[in-house]
Amino acid sequence: MDGFGDPGQAMFSQLMNLGFMRPQSGQFSHTLEELKSGDDARVLQAIQGLSSELSMAQENILASFPLDSFVPVLIDCMQREAIPDIMFHAIMCITHLIDVIPAVTTQIVEAGAVDILAQRVQNFEYIDVAESAIKALEKISTEDPHSVLTSDCMSLIVNIMDFFENSTQRLVLNIAVNLSKNFGSSSAFDSHVSPLLPPLANMIRSGPGDQHNIKLAIQFFSGLVQSIQKTGGD
Repeated sequence: MDGFGDPGQAMFSQLMNLGFMRPQSGQFSHTLEELKSGDDARVLQAIQGLSSELSMAQENILASFPLDSFVPVLIDCMQREAIPDIMFHAIMCITHLIDVIPAVTTQIVEAGAVDILAQRVQNFEYIDVAESAIKALEKISTEDPHSVLTSDCMSLIVNIMDFFENSTQRLVLNIAVNLSKNFGSSSAFDSHVSPLLPPLANMIRSGPGDQHNIKLAIQFFSGLVQSIQKTGGD
């Protein structure tokens, strides 16, 4: 998703006109101040509260949410490795925002979220953080598959997904399916998609297993065929 192309651009413009994503004073200003305080306890309390609030938020509640101010702070919180709970709730905030307003995905991606999320997935010391990062990547892949594809994180994630619960494995496979339908050129296929073929083919060949996961792996290969046909094999 390059920029906010139609219909994303139209949606984004409408949200701006309605007052979304403009820095405003109000209910979120104190939370932002706390997140910027540098005090670990205050940051943790603020990020927990924000995550809870965003999980229940509707578009009208987010009309005063200053996205431009919050995204860099949330990205910073996602890198607070000394306090896993801060990372976890920051990632959940990102996920909730995309849930409510999918058009914000581009701004979140441009702030560097994908690479940081990929790093969080690799750290099994904090499994809850890793699983939340996969959930966020799945949301991003729905809106902006290219950013996840070109991050080169999927080969690693697919190869380690057996370490996660079935529900998280399905999110990984959903990401793969999203990428299979949007890889574009043959060079992108060679660089970013082909490393996924052996583990996903092996999942199908291995026989008995989680049938839903096998179905998603088959959908991955079906998506590849459709993409190749759509692009004429270029």
